[in-house]
Amino acid sequence: MSWKIIDHEADSGFEAHGDTLDELFTESAAAFLFLCSGKSMASLQEEGLGTEFISLKATDLEELVVSWLNEILFLAETRLFFFVPSVVKVRTSPLSLYAEGLAAPCGTGALPVKAATYSGLAVQNVPAPYLRMIVDM
Repeated sequence: MSWKIIDHEADSGFEAHGDTLDELFTESAAAFLFLCSGKSMASLQEEGLGTEFISLKATDLEELVVSWLNEILFLAETRLFFFVPSVVKVRTSPLSLYAEGLAAPCGTGALPVKAATYSGLAVQNVPAPYLRMIVDM
């Protein structure tokens, strides 16, 4: 499992890898949370207060990953916490995601990330789960 931040002209992005789709979506959340907060998931987990859940359905992997990350952003903007996943389960038929995680306070200031986008999006399940995404900053 791994991720790295990639440079982009006016925005930012990341690449993530995993052995499974569950790991890929966990790593994508870790990269996205780093762009949002400047903190690692381990650091955010230490600040976690209570347990939260996310459940999503989609028609394809692209829609699922964009919805997943934008849901994390939505919770930060509206409920003022970062959703830090501890368990992520991705089903391929029907395509869905279920996640459990901690709520880490994010404060009331504006976040540097505006949205997870389809721009430059590449996601695959085989031969190995991989994701590349540009994030609107």
